[in-house]
Amino acid sequence: VPDEADLQKFRRGVTVDGRKTSPAKIRILERDKDLRFSMVEITIHEGRNRQVRKMCEAIKHPVAQLKRVATGELQLGDLPKGKYRHLTEREIKYLKKL
Repeated sequence: VPDEADLQKFRRGVTVDGRKTSPAKIRILERDKDLRFSMVEITIHEGRNRQVRKMCEAIKHPVAQLKRVATGELQLGDLPKGKYRHLTEREIKYLKKL
């Protein structure tokens, strides 16, 4: 479970692959009773290769499981694991603007 100092490092940006990341948002959602692990919500504004895992390693808190819930404005929502849906016209226009 990261302590407040670890969370602040994350919020200021950490060095990954020789480059400092942009500041990220992080908040603890859940902690197990023995403080062996926690569930956190992380929001980043870049998309470097394996960035979240590397940022967590940099503060000495490896990732056991990772779930991406959004990319830009596109939200996963309640889509079941292994399923897909067609993008809306609005989502397609959004992606084309990027």
